[in-house]
Amino acid sequence: MEPIIARFTELNIRYAGASIFNVDSESITSFSYSDKSSGESDSMEQSNQTDSAFLSEICQTYGICMKVYSDKVILYGLQKALNKTPVLTVKKDEMESWSFDTSLDGNYTGGQLTYSNTDGKDIKYSVGGGNRILKITDKKPADYAEAERMIKAAVLLKNLETTTLSFSCPGRLDIVASQNIQIKGIGAGIDGKYHVLSVYHKISGGFKSDFELAKVE
Repeated sequence: MEPIIARFTELNIRYAGASIFNVDSESITSFSYSDKSSGESDSMEQSNQTDSAFLSEICQTYGICMKVYSDKVILYGLQKALNKTPVLTVKKDEMESWSFDTSLDGNYTGGQLTYSNTDGKDIKYSVGGGNRILKITDKKPADYAEAERMIKAAVLLKNLETTTLSFSCPGRLDIVASQNIQIKGIGAGIDGKYHVLSVYHKISGGFKSDFELAKVE
């Protein structure tokens, strides 16, 4: 059974120089760690950040999702998760309440990453094309391959914000974060395949579950 996502404010994660560059974000099976003392250059420095904030930033940069279960951090490739078949269907009459939001601007069709090197020269990397280009200026990739991963990850995450759905229902443990589900019965333009972003369970006044979803197709 898939683990249930946990809300958290602080994680007790122990590592030295977490290396993410050699991890395939399309099919993550493990998260590797490297010791800076070993001389490896594939590392990122943590400064004035909590462990959870630092790890979350790394994951967002490379299109990796994170959830927590039983004191363990579980990582998975977002694109691979989005491609999976919905595990079940949730109908409107199963919901107690729901809300829907969509952007009129539509999805980004490409991205451009720009940064200044040590000589003050602007370096630009581009992926994709079209009229909706996401501008990225806060990343410094080592090469084009890394820039491409960063751009694709940023575009993917931004596009997940285009159409979102939240709903509450009587408590259920069969839906967990990282799954895809099918929504049916609300109406045209809303029904479809969604990725489960987060799940929040509460027992005050009876067992209830709140879900936050992003539309996939």
